[in-house]
Amino acid sequence: MKNLFSGMLGSVALVAFAASGIMLTGCDSGPRMKKFDIGLSQSSNQKVEVDLVCVPEAEKGKWERYDLDDYFSGNDSLRSGSTAFTKSYTFNEGDSKKISISTSDPIWNTWFKTRPYMFVLASSRTLRAEAKKINDPTRDPRRYPVTLTTEYFTASKFDITVTGTAIDVTPPPTKIVK
Repeated sequence: MKNLFSGMLGSVALVAFAASGIMLTGCDSGPRMKKFDIGLSQSSNQKVEVDLVCVPEAEKGKWERYDLDDYFSGNDSLRSGSTAFTKSYTFNEGDSKKISISTSDPIWNTWFKTRPYMFVLASSRTLRAEAKKINDPTRDPRRYPVTLTTEYFTASKFDITVTGTAIDVTPPPTKIVK
């Protein structure tokens, strides 16, 4: 009887150990956050401010609707409170340099796993004028959302170009249909 009980206890322990391993590693094959090499440039002939901000799922809606005039005002609490998970760049007039953010950049330590939504936010004279014409914060050309998961990208790199009227991401995030 003692050997039977010991054998059953051992089997139960083995099953529990295997189950905990599955829970820790994850057993679903759903989308996973992915690190990317990112290129950033601008093609306008004016000063452009660009912020790459990664946010968790719970904050996505707020960032989709947030007033970018407030954000770029120079006195915004959301912007100043998000510096730990933001990469900020300023391109001066005529600046044609390309900035590279590699997968080994320390910012990925902050973004990866918990912040799967990147918002590319840009401000310039012409982008602000375009936003005024549209007058809809959800379609503001100064904001481009990028989902950083395997569900939207097969490539390990994308480029962001800020133009006078829009933000272009190449290749664009496109939901992959299997």
